[in-house]
Amino acid sequence: MAGDEQFLSWDLADVVAGKPPRDDKWRGASGIGALQSGEGSINLPMLRLGVTLRAGNPAEQAEAVANWKDLFQFFQKQWMGTELGSRIYGVWHMLAVASVLDWAEKNGEPDLAKLAQGWLLHWWCLLKLVEAPDGRLLMVGMRSGGHEPNAGFLEWTWALATDGPVDRWEAVAKELNLGLRQNWIYSAALSLKEALRTSAAPIRQGGDPAALIPRYGLVEPYHVLRTEGGLAVWIEHNQNGNTTPVAGAVWTPKSLDWLPKDGGNRIRQKFEQIDCRPQGNLLVYDSNFQGHQEIPLPPGKVLAQVTLPLGTAMPDVVVQPDTVPGETTPPIPPTIPTTPTTPTTPTTPPADPGTTPAPPSTARTPQAIAADVLKLAVPKKQVPLRQRIADEIARFPAGPTSAEIGADLATLGISQGQLDFWHQLEREVAALGEAPAAPPTTTPASGLPRAHPERPDPGPK
Repeated sequence: MAGDEQFLSWDLADVVAGKPPRDDKWRGASGIGALQSGEGSINLPMLRLGVTLRAGNPAEQAEAVANWKDLFQFFQKQWMGTELGSRIYGVWHMLAVASVLDWAEKNGEPDLAKLAQGWLLHWWCLLKLVEAPDGRLLMVGMRSGGHEPNAGFLEWTWALATDGPVDRWEAVAKELNLGLRQNWIYSAALSLKEALRTSAAPIRQGGDPAALIPRYGLVEPYHVLRTEGGLAVWIEHNQNGNTTPVAGAVWTPKSLDWLPKDGGNRIRQKFEQIDCRPQGNLLVYDSNFQGHQEIPLPPGKVLAQVTLPLGTAMPDVVVQPDTVPGETTPPIPPTIPTTPTTPTTPTTPPADPGTTPAPPSTARTPQAIAADVLKLAVPKKQVPLRQRIADEIARFPAGPTSAEIGADLATLGISQGQLDFWHQLEREVAALGEAPAAPPTTTPASGLPRAHPERPDPGPK
């Protein structure tokens, strides 16, 4: 599946730039049946159908148009399906739909264009509702956990569509080592810039998002609370068994906190049962996998409270008054709250630490692969595991097998911007095991191969 993601995403970037797709992975069954049943991926059928509109033959294009119209009818009932608000795949959804809008307007399909415009307007209205005063976007939702919810691609595409501070978010992405310019999202978004700006025009021109947002259905209520002292956003429950959700976020001028903390542990293919709700002046989160957590709601007078879909009952909330009567909210700091990873000393010196390298086209040495593993941005609790993985790769073939190393590499919680890079490293590690094995290292006394010490458990995933 990871391979399909990489191929289909770059295929879409190719075709919206006017190039042929680089492979045939986009051909085949659309997958919309599994999407609509909730049993399959949402993003993969959208990418595949986006490519087919431009690369398919006339019959395939006609089928793709019909499938997209069917999908948009479904999304009016369940916008984004069970990947609602995904911090990993949400931008993928948006770019796939933007590619439809662009194609439909250029190929005389006004009905399809109108459906795509409605989906995108919902996207831009939601982002405006969850935009914090410092520009961070507090999008929460399904298929988001196990990745630190730092600023990055979401804010950059938002700025591109709304004539915002694109340079600022590019600098943030560079600081966080997201490899923005090497990612398919960068290429596709620039090719679709006019479609993004056209669809976001009502918001860019100052429209009220709560008044403009289409009345689409959602698989879960989506709550937004804005007060004089900050912003809170949360969903109540999980509806996706593939990847855990990020359920809540609270921004104040002093901090940005998430539920679960830092995006939580990386848990795949297990359905997480959660309950996220306001309780007193707290936003409370309970999970059958990650326990009980809570963060204070923002203080001060309530300025706006919105629950989507519109018309859904709003929860009662209690917020703290300002600590001193009449005191104004402190000035917003210029810095962006992020969760930096702890620096480590590489076993092998990495290449330029400012960018994520493009995937290599030829086999590389274990030492070169190890150096790039150390460039993966991981949660602080996984920094020792990342270091150990790099050390084991650098020593290969002595020590653990490539399969053992790959199993640990797969447990790292990687940010959205490095998914392609991470998957490439996984393939390179797997390929190490396919190379001719080097003679085993032996001890002078026994002549027997040295066994590597028992490897510790990789810890939280």
